[in-house]
Amino acid sequence: MTGFTPEGKVDGVQVLNFSLQVSNSLYKVRLTGFPENFIDYRESAYDGQYLYLIDSLAGSIAAAKAAGKQLAGKNTATGWIYKDQHVVRDVIGSQMGPIWLMFASGEYFKSLTNNLVEPAVVLGLYIPSLSVTRQIRPRALWHLQEDPPNFPVEVSYFDDGTIYLPPPRKPIKRLPPYENGFTNAIFKVINFTNVGGLQIPNVGVLETFHPRDGLTGTGELYCASRYEISVKSVKLGLPPTVFRPEFPGVTAISDVRFYDRAAAVTYLQSGDSAWLPEQVITNKEAFKRKAAITDLQHKKQLEEESQMPNQRRVIIVIMLALIVVAPIALIITKLKNTDNRKKG
Repeated sequence: MTGFTPEGKVDGVQVLNFSLQVSNSLYKVRLTGFPENFIDYRESAYDGQYLYLIDSLAGSIAAAKAAGKQLAGKNTATGWIYKDQHVVRDVIGSQMGPIWLMFASGEYFKSLTNNLVEPAVVLGLYIPSLSVTRQIRPRALWHLQEDPPNFPVEVSYFDDGTIYLPPPRKPIKRLPPYENGFTNAIFKVINFTNVGGLQIPNVGVLETFHPRDGLTGTGELYCASRYEISVKSVKLGLPPTVFRPEFPGVTAISDVRFYDRAAAVTYLQSGDSAWLPEQVITNKEAFKRKAAITDLQHKKQLEEESQMPNQRRVIIVIMLALIVVAPIALIITKLKNTDNRKKG
């Protein structure tokens, strides 16, 4: 992935490796090649019911201990489980979205009854809060292969002219000239390869666009990021596969299947355990207490929102955007500097 400044200069490059297993809409993808002592690997999977995400942190934890740092947690991995979601909408490891789009989204698009879709990428396009990205269903246009396996050939996504805020705060309209929206992402397959008589995409590009003066701005649109997916090898035929990641060790889980009721529910899972069914979580007294607290928080936020003038809401949106952009820039700069040190 390459990031660009509003002037068109390269503002950071991150190159990762990926491996993918896919069967219709079911898939498991693993990203590797993160900076040293950051993430060993990031793995996501969709089993037809839930979406899973695992970060293995064993390497970074071992390095921290070797450096004499005191670590409070017992876990060597972090994990998330989502409901009603096909793809991870993430900031770090955002390459998962374009990979899903290129290889595992065909059945998803065929199942739709309208043109409102899950976004494949949120980095730089929306406030990257889970409570925000869960709301978003941008309008899209797509063209699939006419013959199986019906991979997407081209997909265009449209910002609907709305700035989404963490619920229960209400979305607000963008300022002119973007109050009616704009194209904010375009994906295209650049090349196909023949594998066993099937046309498989082996080079694809996704580009994102937003105003030059920031996420909530009104300036001219520019290409903010470019994802290039290149495939080294493809094999047909899949051995029996469980489309759920295994826990690489003690894993701290953020369970967001009940986000509207109780935000994220957190707990630890051991390396040899299984992902927990919903009822195991919702039957616990701790869940019921958290749901009650979340309900009170939502009511308080709604009351504050109703008393807030629109001008102040716009200022808050801009501040949220600035807070979001700063850590992203820091991450990209760090990755770029790391790459430069390696080259030296």
